[in-house]
Amino acid sequence: MAGNQALELNEASGRVEQWKSRRVKAERRPAIRATARSGAIMKPNTWEVIKSADGSFEIRNKGELLQAEIPDRWLERELARYGFCGEEYRDIRQQLQNSGRARVVLTNLNPVTTRKDK
Repeated sequence: MAGNQALELNEASGRVEQWKSRRVKAERRPAIRATARSGAIMKPNTWEVIKSADGSFEIRNKGELLQAEIPDRWLERELARYGFCGEEYRDIRQQLQNSGRARVVLTNLNPVTTRKDK
C-alpha cells in the first residue's frame, strides 16, 4: 500500500508519468543483439579441422584454409596456437575419431561445439 501511495503522490508531480513513457518506449524496441564495435551484427566464428585420407590434418577458419598437411603428432601444438587446448582439444579429437571432421563455432565469447549429424 505504501508503495502505491508514493506512486500516486509522484504521479501528481508528473515524474512517474515521464518515467512510464520512457519505459514503454524501451519495451517496444527490438531485442538487443550482440554487435561489434562498428555496429554490425557479429557473425559466428567457425573453425574446422579436417582429416585427410593420408592421415594429415588441415585447419580452416570461416572456410579459409589456414594450414594443411599437419602431421598427427603436431596437431595438438598447431591447435594450441589458435587457442584450442585442454578440453577443447579433447573434444576436437573425439569428433575427428567419430567422423574425420571437427567443427567449433564461437559466438560472442562463449565457445559452442557442434557435431555434424550423420
